[in-house]
Amino acid sequence: AEAMYGYSSDEIEGRPLADLFAGLDAEEQAERFFAAVEQGETLVAEHAVHRRQDGTELSVSVSAVPTGRAREAVLVAQDTSELGVVNERLREVEAKYRSLTEQLPVVTYVRPAEPEATPTFVSPQIDRLLGYTMDEWLRDSGLFLRLVHPEDRDRVVERLSAVPSPARPGGFEYRLVSRDGRTVWVRDEAAVVLDSHGRPLCVQGYLLDVSERKTADEDRKQLRAAEATATAEAHDRQRKVDFVATAASLLASSLEYRKTLKEVAGLAVRDLATWCVVDLLEEDGRVTRLTAEHAEPPPASPEPGPEPEPEVVAVIREQRPTVSESRISVPLVSRGRRVAGALTLLA
Repeated sequence: AEAMYGYSSDEIEGRPLADLFAGLDAEEQAERFFAAVEQGETLVAEHAVHRRQDGTELSVSVSAVPTGRAREAVLVAQDTSELGVVNERLREVEAKYRSLTEQLPVVTYVRPAEPEATPTFVSPQIDRLLGYTMDEWLRDSGLFLRLVHPEDRDRVVERLSAVPSPARPGGFEYRLVSRDGRTVWVRDEAAVVLDSHGRPLCVQGYLLDVSERKTADEDRKQLRAAEATATAEAHDRQRKVDFVATAASLLASSLEYRKTLKEVAGLAVRDLATWCVVDLLEEDGRVTRLTAEHAEPPPASPEPGPEPEPEVVAVIREQRPTVSESRISVPLVSRGRRVAGALTLLA
């Protein structure tokens, strides 16, 4: 919360909830949450704007889950700004793509209607596209095919060998190699021009440089993949915060703490861990294992032993959590700040 909003606990505890809401209707937003809490309803706002301590705004998803006690709820806020940045970048790439396709220069050409005929005209823009002058292009009849990328050459030859037809669309894409060795993607659009008797007279076409569009397409694929990843991570985080809210509600719902802790352990292995172990500190100072719940289907990893491990006992005695690659162990502390035991998640 401090990382998201910039308030320390001492600065924010006891202040109005409306201080976290942005906009002129901050009080109204807060009142909607209060009304839901009083009615015992769960309230979810997937797209909300909150305000940090420094006045800047952030996009959040907010849930209010009643704990079961009158006028009390767990409020969970998730920062969704990262997903918004990914979406904004995707929109920028889309805008860049539209600009490229509308403004790039075009090389026009004319060739006879016979198959495999070489151009009789090419516009001067060919120099800017590939580094060869118009005269070089027309003087060397084999230059065009030599510049076609080796991986595309057979496909281009097959296309040019076909008899031009007014009914057949003439657009396709391939790569050309420029004088300085660059690979240039072009879109080749061609149309058959008919004479007064309806017979093919020539083929007119143009070469459009689509290299940057190809790069933009790849960028869009990567951004969509990043968006999908961010969405999946957001859903994963939401499941985890939902667990926190549900567990808080469950813990507050009954005074039968042994039964309740077993239910919380069962809840944890549904989404968070392979094993969830709860150990209790008895009144005589002994530490006993209350329960060890596992995920479904049963994991292949060994079942935790019947007695608490030394590191778990240390967590209880020292009141300090421990975290490793495969284990999270935290002390269970009552409202009176008395350590009641430890909860351990194993992966």
